[in-house]
Amino acid sequence: MAERKFELGAYIAAVRDGLGLSQVEVAHRCGKHPVTIGNIEQGKVWPETDTLTALIRVLDLDLDYLFEIMTGQRPADPKRLALERRLIRVVRTHPVDEFELLVRLLERAQPPKAERVEE
Repeated sequence: MAERKFELGAYIAAVRDGLGLSQVEVAHRCGKHPVTIGNIEQGKVWPETDTLTALIRVLDLDLDYLFEIMTGQRPADPKRLALERRLIRVVRTHPVDEFELLVRLLERAQPPKAERVEE
C-alpha cells in the first residue's frame, strides 16, 4: 500500500513538473496548503477525495493511468510521464497540420521491440 502512495505521488509530481507548475501554484489552484501537495507527492499520505478531485482538474490527470496506479496495476514512470506531458504541451501550441506531421514521424521512429510500450 505504501508503494502505491509513492507511485501516485510520483505520477502527480511528474505531471505537475511537466506542466511547469510549482507545488505552491498547484496548491493555490486546488485550494490546499503546499505542504499537503508535498506530502502527497512524497507518498506520505493518500489525497482526500476533494484534494484528488482538485488535482485531477488542475493537472488534467489521466484517469485510466491514475486508476491503474492506485490499484497497483501499473507503476508510475516519472520520466516517461514528464516527457508525455511536455509533448502534450508542445502539441497543444502547434497547428493541426504540424501535429499530424509529428504523429507520422513518431509512428515511423518505432523503438526496438524491447523498448516498446504496449497500450
